[in-house]
Amino acid sequence: MSAKNSVEAFIALGLTRVEAEVYVYLIENSPATGYAIANAIDRTKGATYKVLGSLERRGAVLIEDAEKRLCKAVPPGEFLKQLDRDFQREKQKAIAATKTLGAAPSDDGIYRLTTYDQIYERCRVMLRECRVVAYLDIFPGPLEELREEIRAAAARGVKTAMIIYKKARIPGVWTIVEPQAETALRKEPFHYVSISVDGRQFLMAVISRKDGRVLDAFWSANLLYSFSMGSYLKYAILAVIYESLIEKNASAAKLREVRGKWYKALPNFISPGFSSLAENARAMNLRKK
Repeated sequence: MSAKNSVEAFIALGLTRVEAEVYVYLIENSPATGYAIANAIDRTKGATYKVLGSLERRGAVLIEDAEKRLCKAVPPGEFLKQLDRDFQREKQKAIAATKTLGAAPSDDGIYRLTTYDQIYERCRVMLRECRVVAYLDIFPGPLEELREEIRAAAARGVKTAMIIYKKARIPGVWTIVEPQAETALRKEPFHYVSISVDGRQFLMAVISRKDGRVLDAFWSANLLYSFSMGSYLKYAILAVIYESLIEKNASAAKLREVRGKWYKALPNFISPGFSSLAENARAMNLRKK
């Protein structure tokens, strides 16, 4: 990794640009005086000495207790472990502090997601919160990202079914490979995932395969949209199952047999989202009387 890339990496970890420049310089040039560092990175001596003090307090550099005040970088592996410990400590503080805060009421908005990590963390939370039923249409990349959460949901008894694009087996999950999967994966330069859980939340995302850039993604807990998306995915999965059977010249009896198994495993109107919609409708009717 080049010095420039190293600087950007440490900025991403929370260092200021000047802190990152000083630290990266010292990784390759320890020990050095503050004067030499300032000249090398083209910063003023005052700014450089101030940053050296900051890095010393953060545990990134050691400063000689002598007249020359030579500075030496703490090895990156050691410093990164310290950063991780600091992060975990502050994370626990944040968790404890936010436990006293009340949760905002749910709303019907549709929210755009903008980062790769944001998409997958939201999917993981959705799957962890799921209690009854989950439907997915998912490309191989996203499937690998979410495999453990999907497996855990099924192990809890969540009824789970999904369209996949490469053979995969997850215990307790009804999977069907899209018949045109090879063509889709060859032609489409993106990862795709669509997920509905309990008819209460849904998420759709398209992510560039090349660089992980989010091309488009959104999430919502709107009950009507979530229930509708869950219903769409349920019948899209069943349609793919039928298409696959028809390609194999399955008989009408076989199609009826599979349909019977499908509705036994995934009865209509089992999602909590549908129950909530029905309750809301009943409450509205009572208010009108």
